[in-house]
Amino acid sequence: TWYLKTPKNQEWAANEFIASTILHRLTGLRGPNVRLVVRDGKPIGIASRWKKGVPLSSSIIKGLKRNNPQKLREIRETAFIHAWLGNRDWAARQNLIVDKQGNIHSIDTGGSLNFRALGASKTDFDRGLLTEMISFLDGTNPAIKGLIDDMTPNEFFYAIQKIYQLSNKEIRLAQINTNKSNQWVLEKIYIHKIEIPDESSVLENAEMVK
Repeated sequence: TWYLKTPKNQEWAANEFIASTILHRLTGLRGPNVRLVVRDGKPIGIASRWKKGVPLSSSIIKGLKRNNPQKLREIRETAFIHAWLGNRDWAARQNLIVDKQGNIHSIDTGGSLNFRALGASKTDFDRGLLTEMISFLDGTNPAIKGLIDDMTPNEFFYAIQKIYQLSNKEIRLAQINTNKSNQWVLEKIYIHKIEIPDESSVLENAEMVK
């Protein structure tokens, strides 16, 4: 099962696709599995594979700390990926779900890179500085601070290493809008476009979403 998100403009759609693809590349099955939906050669939406689970809550976090710290460590070690992507609400209740095996999945990167979660453009996103990690720890977003506040030095070390699993050859700068800004795209990572006809939905063309 897939669900379709239709951002307000094609740049936002491409932005979320890029962030989701990077996150999936670095976290595997625990990241969002997305396809770019294209009409007339332009991105119009993001098709995401539906994942079953329950929202990550403070009580679940406490239980994982006590009974399954490895599962909690795995999601904590994605913190620097989200910081690098500028994903400032990655730990929001609706963005992290827990499956029956206790694995925690990131399912939404809509607030990454150049856009906020509801589609407004960011004016303070700096690709050259990792300032988001500071805001993750200072309590700007209580959900993030509550999740990573007691990370150990080793966990921070492995979290930083996660970013470097993505080689420079897998990322390049390219034009994706008219004013020559917001130039994040992927080069080597496989892009699966879905071309659907006018007046139709992704569900009506489900055989194309594979």
